[in-house]
Amino acid sequence: MPGTDRLPVLLKLSRGREILLNFIGVTVESDRRYIHFPSNKHMFTPVPAGQQNNPKQIYELYNGGSVPVNYAIDLVPLELLKQENFDQAVFECLNPQGTILPGRTTATEWLFSPLEAKTYMVDVPIHIDRGDSALITLTGVGYDQRVMGDTMPISDQQADLTGVPAVQSVPVPGQLLFLSQERIVFGNVPMYSQARHLVFAINRSHDHVVSFEWHVTASADSQYLSISPASGLLEPGHSELCDVTFTASGASSFYDLDLVCEVTDETELAIYRKKLKEWQQEKNRQIYEFTITEKNLNENKDTTLFSVEERPPSGRLKSLDQNCRAESESDLAKYRTLPPIKQSSIDEDKLREREVSDLMKEYWPKPVQPTPFLVHLGVTARTHDITEFQMNFPEDEKKYFIDRTLSERLGEGKTEKTATSTTTQGVSTEVKCSESEGEVIAGVMSNVLRGLLDDNNFHEAVKKLADEPVPYFQQFGDKPHEVIIDGDMDAPSPEVGETAASRYEVDRQSSVESAKSVPWSRDGSIKIETQSAPASLGPSSHGGTPADTPIPAVDPVTPRSRTEVDTSYKEEKANQDREEIKRNPTFGVVTENLLENTLLNIISEAFNEEFNITTRPRLVALLPKPSTPQSDIK
Repeated sequence: MPGTDRLPVLLKLSRGREILLNFIGVTVESDRRYIHFPSNKHMFTPVPAGQQNNPKQIYELYNGGSVPVNYAIDLVPLELLKQENFDQAVFECLNPQGTILPGRTTATEWLFSPLEAKTYMVDVPIHIDRGDSALITLTGVGYDQRVMGDTMPISDQQADLTGVPAVQSVPVPGQLLFLSQERIVFGNVPMYSQARHLVFAINRSHDHVVSFEWHVTASADSQYLSISPASGLLEPGHSELCDVTFTASGASSFYDLDLVCEVTDETELAIYRKKLKEWQQEKNRQIYEFTITEKNLNENKDTTLFSVEERPPSGRLKSLDQNCRAESESDLAKYRTLPPIKQSSIDEDKLREREVSDLMKEYWPKPVQPTPFLVHLGVTARTHDITEFQMNFPEDEKKYFIDRTLSERLGEGKTEKTATSTTTQGVSTEVKCSESEGEVIAGVMSNVLRGLLDDNNFHEAVKKLADEPVPYFQQFGDKPHEVIIDGDMDAPSPEVGETAASRYEVDRQSSVESAKSVPWSRDGSIKIETQSAPASLGPSSHGGTPADTPIPAVDPVTPRSRTEVDTSYKEEKANQDREEIKRNPTFGVVTENLLENTLLNIISEAFNEEFNITTRPRLVALLPKPSTPQSDIK
């Protein structure tokens, strides 16, 4: 019967306490649209006040009926709360409308952005299409992080708070496959990074072969979660290593995801297929095969197959033929009327059902396919902005590799690229704002400008800035030593802005060209002539420098051969290419994948007992080579 059933159960522990459990179940009609709400109150995770990137939180809705349900969240109370808080959206629903399939759960996404350190409450109606509406009270707590300090750390929702153990302790009847963990906690993860966890799928049966296949409960969860391998086959007593990868993308959010492992008993499935094939063959045989039961088929070959006996027409037909009425009703007396229609008794119905059941025993029913067993794997995580993660979790920063190209690969940078392209083409972009927002911005800017006009220190700083000379910023770089060769004193100096490699290429070419006319010594070095500059110079005829002007000392240049010049140039070029490769984000991604696959292969081989990872390294001593006659002769 439709309604709500309650069953109180008293759980007694031996030499322990007694716990009262209240089991509540709701039964609905087959065509009723029903969403189950465990409670009419929901509290979001506390969030620091004044943050720019607030995490995305979820509120789940479960469809307990057998038909799809369309829901709509009334946003009028949220708008009223927004007007009360200086036109700032405290609660914001990202998907206020949607459809929930039968027996499925959908997650409504919310943003809680507190302005002050206080508790916010709002009553939100949830309307159901052709169903009952519900009023849910949403509560959010904002706190001042400067005041709370370490007493209110930014963390994810730990699984320990639920009290549910991560490892299954009691097996379910009919369960063949077990997981090493039923709940994975990734913790705090920075944006644009990946976190990994290993889970073992174990077949504890001794005579049944099982196959497994992983599924996500929502299609949107596939961009955050991936598992490898997605399917597999396990022999009795064997196990499989599964790599669960969580990708932090999108906006900062709380994640409570669910992976479903569909386990099929291949042994029972093979028996079902065999029985189904035999049943299908028997069905075809009964359709097309028949048995002739007549015994005397060859005795009456000469006689006619059909003998028609002429009977006199009945009185009714006779009267119709002769167009006259029947003289008497004696001709109709030999016909009997049908018995009256009456309702059968209960005993007769039971007797008929018994006869039908006895008759059905003679028939071969169609085999039923075995139903797969479902094993759930829960995943929880919280993603943070990169700067927020570096500020709050500096010790965990080295545990993650931040992939800068992840947003482009996932297609998140398309909107940014489009906006940038329109700006570069010269199209004027305008930011739309409401009238109240414009008044706030105008008031703030007017106060700032008025404060600057009244500040005397600012006026003096502006005057001093006008008298300061234009600064010159020298470009930093490693300048190679200039090799001074005879006839090469008037070579042009490299321009400002050239790279070290280009300057070195020019010097190398000039030195090679001039080296053709310069005699080489026997050891392959160049004879370089250096002149010692005087400490001071007198006044020249052209009005040169004064006599007391010091001349900077010139570093002595060691002679370098042509081979050394080429070798140093190649080394510098190789170092420059190596640094460019290291700065390339693709190199970091490839290195991470290579390291991940290497470690995964080592763990897989150790798990499959291909080698013992804890064995001490051994030194294998080879036998000496046997002596041969030729070696003895030598």
